[in-house]
Amino acid sequence: MIEQKFIFFIAPFIFLQLLFTPGIILISKLKLNLNIFSIILLSLACSFLINYFLVFILLVFGLYNLVSAWVFLIILNIYFFFERKNIKLYILNSYKDTLQKFFELINSDKFLSYLCILVSLLLFGLFIQHFLSEIKSLKFGYLRIFDNQDSVQMYDMWAKEYARGNFPATAFLRPHLFSINISLIYVL
Repeated sequence: MIEQKFIFFIAPFIFLQLLFTPGIILISKLKLNLNIFSIILLSLACSFLINYFLVFILLVFGLYNLVSAWVFLIILNIYFFFERKNIKLYILNSYKDTLQKFFELINSDKFLSYLCILVSLLLFGLFIQHFLSEIKSLKFGYLRIFDNQDSVQMYDMWAKEYARGNFPATAFLRPHLFSINISLIYVL
């Protein structure tokens, strides 16, 4: 019972570790002049890459286990806690700049802004219409992408193998960024 409550408490930190924390720390330290959407996407990509390289290095030296993953998670969150004011200021400045540029674009030319909105809505409608069958099917229910079990099963199998501290034998030249990042969930 206590373990289940502990998992619900710690799960947000693990997912932030996977998706956001390492990347936003790196981006805020580099002080890149980006809009808020670029910060979100770049922090996601950087977090995946930082976690990938960390796990890969720990795997090479045989140190990838529960203790090393927790040490990295704790150190990173402590660093994030002490730098939270600088990170918050960086994100707020980027958000304000993004809003200012957005309103300048909207107010610059009414016809162009309405045209952009119309084209965006049309493209979104086409996207939804085309991919709606993958999102919801009357026969299979929601999220049909998980019907293709071979790929999902392989990524899960590789993630479990990485979590055991081994390189997968059946990996060959397939991408493993996702598998290595998911292995952090299994380890933690």
